[in-house]
Amino acid sequence: MDWGKLLTATLPAIITGGTALVLNNQAVQKAKGEANLIKEESDKAYAIAMQQAKNLRDLKQINKASPEKEKSKLPLYIGLGVGGVVVLGVIIFAVTRNKS
Repeated sequence: MDWGKLLTATLPAIITGGTALVLNNQAVQKAKGEANLIKEESDKAYAIAMQQAKNLRDLKQINKASPEKEKSKLPLYIGLGVGGVVVLGVIIFAVTRNKS
């Protein structure tokens, strides 16, 4: 058997096969890198969406927890003022009537 012919016949196939394996490995690594980048972007978008959802829930809770508008106390103050003036008027009338 002639080793030279055997080597010449198989060496190109071995080199071609090795080159194909190296190129395939590089393609796989490149695809993994791209997939990792896409996953990182997806994770960031998910985190942002979750934060926005939390902010929206918090905002809804704040709106629900807001106290209802208090009833105006203006009529009470007006009534007390008028009542005070009437009481003072009655007292003044009673004091001035007894002196005459």
